[in-house]
Formats: sequence, structure tokens, C-alpha cells
Amino acid sequence: MSDRTSWSGLAKRAYNVALGSRSGRSRSDDGSNLKLAGLTFLGAFATGLLPLPLTWLVGIGVGAAVGGTTNNGSALSAVGIGGVVGLLFGLGFAPVFFGLGSLFTLLLAVVSAVVAGVGYLLGE
Repeated sequence: MSDRTSWSGLAKRAYNVALGSRSGRSRSDDGSNLKLAGLTFLGAFATGLLPLPLTWLVGIGVGAAVGGTTNNGSALSAVGIGGVVGLLFGLGFAPVFFGLGSLFTLLLAVVSAVVAGVGYLLGE
């Protein structure tokens, strides 16, 4: 199977197209985006352990704000990472809403992307 038809090859290609097309980009940018993703996911997971619904949205914003204060990643990468984390956490709510679960999950992904972007900009 070639790199263009495997899932890992497609994921690597999408990552390179999305983030690798900027000139002057160093290898340390990959690490800072990874740190931002870790902070955002950790914030969402830590606040998601609280028994209140949708508290992980606050964690996404706090994690992105910490990433902004430590100059990890960028506002654009915070939006993308927040959307992915929101989509992953939103999938937990999909079975609850039956037919509206997919719509609710996409809405949560958009809201968490906005929260991450605003959190990053406030932390900067």
C-alpha cells in the first residue's frame, strides 16, 4: 500500500499541506503545536472530569490560553486543535441525542474551535 492510499499517509499529507506550506517554518514549530495540542487536550480532560455538563469547553479555552502565554503554536493552530478536541469530546454526546447527535457534535466542534481561538488570543 502506498503512502497516498493509507490513512497514515493521508493524515501526514494533510498535516504537511495545512501547516507545512509556510516558508521559513522550523522544526520547533511542530513541537510548539504539539505542546499547544497537549495543553488544550489536558485542559479539556481535567475539566471534563467534573460532574457538570460541557465543562470541558472551559478547559479547551484555558489550555489554549496557557498555550498563548507560553507562545506555543499560533491562533490558527489553536482554532484547529480546539475544533478537533471539541469533535472528539462531542462524540461522547452523540448517542444521547439520537438523530440530532451528529448536528450537536458538529456544533460543539465549532464552539470549541471559537473558544480555543479566543482563549489563545486572550492568553497572548
